[in-house]
Amino acid sequence: MDGIKVEGATCEGKEFHVAQGPDGLFLICVATNGVTSWQRGDT
Repeated sequence: MDGIKVEGATCEGKEFHVAQGPDGLFLICVATNGVTSWQRGDT
């Protein structure tokens, strides 16, 4: 768990780590098209 992060913020080097959004939602660090960012884990 990487603490509280903002959805869409960069997370380079933390691929597949998880975090919590400020709204309490589960986030996961994923790479898409060469960009690594925090994305909602429930979609």
